[in-house]
Amino acid sequence: MLSLAGCASTRAPEAPTASDDATLVAMFDEATRAEQVERDPHVPIDRNLALLERAAADRGTGLLAVAASLDALVWRQAFGLERASTLHALAFRVEDATALEARIAKVAASTTSSPWARALAGQAALD
Repeated sequence: MLSLAGCASTRAPEAPTASDDATLVAMFDEATRAEQVERDPHVPIDRNLALLERAAADRGTGLLAVAASLDALVWRQAFGLERASTLHALAFRVEDATALEARIAKVAASTTSSPWARALAGQAALD
């Protein structure tokens, strides 16, 4: 029989607070607005990276914000633009995305990030 006694966490999971959720929502709103109205793609990139870094350590609802920020930064596809390009995410709107890649990789390697956030960020860094 396999014993999992040593694998049990002694720390109780922390429940997200309303203020944490409100902060993540406000940051997401700010990042989305910046993508829509700013001419310089670095502005929404910086806001999405800030959201990613803040949400990655959140063990509760932060995973949704992690996925949303990585979608905007790396994975997004805008329907209707497929014929013009298949790469619509913010990372493809700048000439050099090495700093962006480095910050995503840092989240993937961080021990303070949740396991799911590390996995998503690791995949995004590879993409």
